[in-house]
Amino acid sequence: MDMKVYTLVLTFMLTWWAVGLNAQASWEKVETGEKVNLFGVDFVDEYRGWCVGAEGLILNTIDGGKTWHKQRSGTNQDLYDVHFANPNVGWAVGDSGTILHTENGGVTWTSISSPTSNALYAISLPDGKNGWIVGSLGTTLHTSDGGKTWSDQSPTRVTLQDVCFIDDKHGWAVGISGVILSTSDGGASWETQVSGTDSFLYGVHFVSPTHGWVVGDDGTILRTTDGGKIWQRQKADGEWMLKDVRFANPTLGWAVGDDGVILKTMNGGKTWQREEIELAARFNAIDQGGTILWVVGEKGNALREKNVPAPELLVEITELDEAIKMPKEPVVRFASLRINSTPQKAKIILDGKLTNKKTPATLEGLIPGRHEVKLVMSNHGTVSKIVTLKEGEMKNITLKLPTRNKQISILAGGIAIGGITIAVLQFFAGGF
Repeated sequence: MDMKVYTLVLTFMLTWWAVGLNAQASWEKVETGEKVNLFGVDFVDEYRGWCVGAEGLILNTIDGGKTWHKQRSGTNQDLYDVHFANPNVGWAVGDSGTILHTENGGVTWTSISSPTSNALYAISLPDGKNGWIVGSLGTTLHTSDGGKTWSDQSPTRVTLQDVCFIDDKHGWAVGISGVILSTSDGGASWETQVSGTDSFLYGVHFVSPTHGWVVGDDGTILRTTDGGKIWQRQKADGEWMLKDVRFANPTLGWAVGDDGVILKTMNGGKTWQREEIELAARFNAIDQGGTILWVVGEKGNALREKNVPAPELLVEITELDEAIKMPKEPVVRFASLRINSTPQKAKIILDGKLTNKKTPATLEGLIPGRHEVKLVMSNHGTVSKIVTLKEGEMKNITLKLPTRNKQISILAGGIAIGGITIAVLQFFAGGF
């Protein structure tokens, strides 16, 4: 075949493929059940993910967004970012230096001591052990023990909005007035890179030590192919406030922002096209879990797009990385709990919420992990028990409440002891 003809055919096929891929793009609105602003999202696979937002809100799904469960964060501070190293271990950060940690998928969250009271906007833990948090007034915190302790590593007084580390040495942070900082020694020293803009920068994402993107105000999109030594401005037809950026590989990426804007590129950012969606909300964050892309924003809005190419891994997980190895089976198996009581007909409260069920009853579709079961019955008091459920487990428990007969027998015993009790009652009765 003639080389020119071959080139034309190849170009036509690639164009046809690209058009077809665009045509297949289908963003689906997902109901989270909340109306407050969502600021951060993180998925570990197609099924398991978390959103964080205003007033300490943490939402979790283990079925790909079909249902969402509110988790108790223990704070009313706004939470801006969330990151999970695996389905169990995760962190969330927010206002007033808030750092939260969980080791059971969010069934329980604990507050971690923070060296700052400044707002914390973003967190990056590339290996689940070494991590960085950035926030207002240049706050930069570092951990080398999986988030148990954090130390101040702040290189500037300029507010930083986002951070991205690809390993325990190489990272970038971006913020107001066009600031871009980079480190190649795990944050021991930071270098200011020339961004060529004074726009506020809100999001940064790298897919390799060389290829990365930054987004911000006025439709700002910057790209580097040399680790940030040179940043080049990319053009999108609009002046939106872009809040976050995500690339699956060096060519395929998305940026999100206000006015319901979702931009997509399939050529590394040389050209960007706006995705068609019927929602005008401000979008604050984007993340990818497996082959599903997620976007969250104001008033509890969330969108997903299925069947996108899975993200390319930066580093292969080895046998030494047991703490961050993902489970081989991504499908979550729900747990069930059969609850009985003596006496029966007790109201069942699970994790502080009424279930509208009475004993005996079976609670299905429960998230694996620790749960608190509490039974309440009029004139019988209450009883509670902590239960740990494994994936796919069906567990039976029986709890005893103080019965009315026992209470009567105790009272009767007091009377039988004697005349003392009765005499005392009569004494006080006569005195009134």
